[in-house]
Amino acid sequence: MTLHPAVAPFAPLLGTWRGKGAGEYPSIAPFEYTEELVFEAVHPSKPVIAYRHKTARCLDGAPLHSETGFLRPGVVCHWAVAQSTGVAEASVGSWAPDEGVLLLSSSSLGGADKVVAVERQYTVRDGQLSYVISMATTSSPLLPHLRASLTRDTC
Repeated sequence: MTLHPAVAPFAPLLGTWRGKGAGEYPSIAPFEYTEELVFEAVHPSKPVIAYRHKTARCLDGAPLHSETGFLRPGVVCHWAVAQSTGVAEASVGSWAPDEGVLLLSSSSLGGADKVVAVERQYTVRDGQLSYVISMATTSSPLLPHLRASLTRDTC
């Protein structure tokens, strides 16, 4: 598919990615999960990237978390995500194509009782997509919460 000119610089990010991740936070026990994450161009005439993310427990494959949304590329990127927990996250950030790094910081969190800030860093390097998602709550400062390393699905 031909990519919209605003989406083309994000081509390294596009695709279906799978792998394992781990979560931690002061208020919870550490855990591991499997994951599928998808970034895909919506349409050649639209400057939008669709995003889907779902995780499952490693032990038995039970679903853990999912979210879906859109990334609107530009000099300033806009991110809108709805989470299965009922949280709606709006973030702004930037894409550094030479470094393969997408940085996003929440500007608004709807439906979040305790979460007050979220920061996401996605890095594409050497055929891997890794990320760190950090969060701050009413009782904890901004700390890493989720980390994963994923490989692009080639099927």
